[in-house]
Amino acid sequence: MGFRSMEVESVSLVVIKKLKATYIDILVISNFIWDAKQISEGFERIKFQHIKRGGNRVANLLAMEGFRRKRDVWWIEEAPTVVQKVVKTKRSLGQKRGKDL
Repeated sequence: MGFRSMEVESVSLVVIKKLKATYIDILVISNFIWDAKQISEGFERIKFQHIKRGGNRVANLLAMEGFRRKRDVWWIEEAPTVVQKVVKTKRSLGQKRGKDL
């Protein structure tokens, strides 16, 4: 697809720390970390960022949609329909309550 930069977010602080680390440890997860680092070398810019569980709603929606479809779901440019529906519903509820979401 020709992407030159990527942002990786995770609620797992351990995973983000390992992705940012320059050393390799012997934990089982190390194989996945090694693969991710090898893939990341193909990007001009890559950002690994930890997010708190409360900020994970979109990732959770994507995972649930992928599970439902039995395939991976990606957000590349426009938000997937499932995410757009949740945002629209939240905005409608916020407007009814007089809140700005």
